[in-house]
Amino acid sequence: MTEVLYAQNRVLIVVGLFAAMHLALESGYRVGARRSDTATASGRGQISAIEGAMLGLLAVFLGFTFSLARQRSDRRGDAVVQQVNAIGTAWLRVDLLPPGADKRSRLLMRDDIDNRVAESQMALADAATRGCWLARSANISAALWREVAANARTEGRLHASGLIVRALNDLIDAFSTTASVIDKHVPEVVLLRLLLTFATAIATVGVASDIARHLPPPAVVAIIGLIVLMTILIIDRARPRRGLLRIDRPALLELQATAAAAAAPVHGQLGS
Repeated sequence: MTEVLYAQNRVLIVVGLFAAMHLALESGYRVGARRSDTATASGRGQISAIEGAMLGLLAVFLGFTFSLARQRSDRRGDAVVQQVNAIGTAWLRVDLLPPGADKRSRLLMRDDIDNRVAESQMALADAATRGCWLARSANISAALWREVAANARTEGRLHASGLIVRALNDLIDAFSTTASVIDKHVPEVVLLRLLLTFATAIATVGVASDIARHLPPPAVVAIIGLIVLMTILIIDRARPRRGLLRIDRPALLELQATAAAAAAPVHGQLGS
């Protein structure tokens, strides 16, 4: 199923939200204009009560959605940190492999890191291309595992091999966890219901304003702006790899630079 909000540019979402909410306010104002002459005092009180209830419901929905988006975002962050730590541990323990095997393993790990950085630049909507890169990472991990397993059977290296095997197992598990968590984001239907509640609440404010026989105050426009910004923040945190609040690429890029610097002498030694 195609998710519309997750595929849109942030600027387009901001402009669209502002336009939609001002349209909702104007629509509510026009509906209220038709009823302002016949509205009684009790009717105005009832509209005011509905207005307060809708704004309260919007506040609750905003808090719930923000909490949901923050939880998913925090899990993604924890998974990336766990992945980077697992790679660092495995990278260090590769030193325990015999000469030659350690260099081959480091090259495989560096290739996998480069592959992960490339995959992190892809949008989640491009499932086919992402699947190819993830499959490539799985093949590299399998090759790395075969390299380590071949040396684990060497007599007298059980302890060192056990340390490397555990580190590599943690590395593979961290990769799988990260790939799974990245794919888990706030369902778009939740965001769409939030936007529907937002529009309904603003339309109710417009109805109440005209029945009360006054234009919406500037404070209403300011509130719309603040809620739009809050909504954008929620969508930003809810959309993996599409917002400003991203931690996967910086962490992976730093790891890539460290691996490239450490592996530079390896190429020279292999070529000599």
